[in-house]
Amino acid sequence: MSKQRKRIVIVGGNFAGLAAASKLSTDYAVTVVDAGKHFEWIPNIHELVSGVKTSKDLRLDRARIVARAGHRFVQDRVVQVDTDRDMVVTDSGRELGFDACIVAIGGIANTFGIRGAVANTQPFRGVADSEAIGRELLALERDSKAMRLVIVGAGISGIEALGEVLRRYGDNPRLSVDVVEAGARLLPAFPTKLDADIRKLCEPYPVVFHTGARIARVAPKSVLLDNGRRIPSVLTLWTAGLAPPALLRASGLARDGETWAPVSRTLQSAYCDRVFVAGDAAAL
Repeated sequence: MSKQRKRIVIVGGNFAGLAAASKLSTDYAVTVVDAGKHFEWIPNIHELVSGVKTSKDLRLDRARIVARAGHRFVQDRVVQVDTDRDMVVTDSGRELGFDACIVAIGGIANTFGIRGAVANTQPFRGVADSEAIGRELLALERDSKAMRLVIVGAGISGIEALGEVLRRYGDNPRLSVDVVEAGARLLPAFPTKLDADIRKLCEPYPVVFHTGARIARVAPKSVLLDNGRRIPSVLTLWTAGLAPPALLRASGLARDGETWAPVSRTLQSAYCDRVFVAGDAAAL
């Protein structure tokens, strides 16, 4: 009689989840669960804004990737990791038992509770978001009105979005871009010199940087800063910050006073040693 394989369920089929799946041998019964059909190469989504790349350049079929590693892919949304029953529960009612579980669900856009941010901004998190921004920019270019853009956040995503807007539309005399960053400088998590480099590169273009500035409200056609200044905007891109997915708290992997899931040095959950949390969702 063959020995029954240990069951590993990986929640999330992005970088961390697929990396884990690719390293696990078929000595284990591995199942990868994700709501989306496609893995998206997020580091290049900004190039969809300018049209340098298309969605087919940045999407791969998750089922094929997982099958290549000898494992199983389930397209479904996970609503709970039940650590009492060692079970992953999906939106369709499926229950997947596990001996070990890897939670690799990343983060979601964080609008910090700012009024109007959800309704009046375009997120910049995935292929569909970037394609939508590209379409809106093309429509604005065909229009005879001013192309007044606001980019919220001057981290990597915000600066990449800015670069692609300027690559495609920098010579359009109707373009103007305001970049709003709550931190004291551009790319606040990176070397200080990059702030000056970016400002110098943008000198030939109609770009205004607002550092140390916080947003009070986002309206359909403007952004209001907490100092009372109102910046007109026909398109506002939201690239600022990440928030934890609700699944972490729903599964007891993050508790009162915790934002992300606390883990040990081996990425084991602080609350269940059969669950590992990898990628952005882990509080390291």
